[in-house]
Amino acid sequence: VATRESTLTADVTEVGEPGRSEGYGVVVAAAAVTTAAAVTTAAAVTTWVSWVALTVNC
Repeated sequence: VATRESTLTADVTEVGEPGRSEGYGVVVAAAAVTTAAAVTTAAAVTTWVSWVALTVNC
């Protein structure tokens, strides 16, 4: 039974189970959103630091 289940799992993984694909898509979407948020935050911080540096220097 264990061998049959593992084989079935392997086959499903290769073909791409809808549930698995959807889950993967959600993970990718979450990663994209997180990355976008991180990039936006980094850009905002960089801009703020630059502005502060210019203000202090001037």
